[in-house]
Amino acid sequence: MRNKENTQLQKKDEIKVKKQAFREKNIDKIKEYERTYREKNKERLKEKKKECMICECGCRITKRSIKRHQATKKHIDLMNKI
Repeated sequence: MRNKENTQLQKKDEIKVKKQAFREKNIDKIKEYERTYREKNKERLKEKKKECMICECGCRITKRSIKRHQATKKHIDLMNKI
């Protein structure tokens, strides 16, 4: 079993190194792709940022800030009251 685990860890490390090397080698292409993607999907990304939800404590927040909200004193106090 240990040999299999070691092999899996080695493969994982090899893949990580290959990905890093690819990114370093193609950084300009990757940045250009990301830039064009954001331009093409500007409206969709803007709408996704605005998505709201109701937290379990009852506050209305954006979906992307849920973790930050859950760490606030306001959220903790409201959850203790419930």
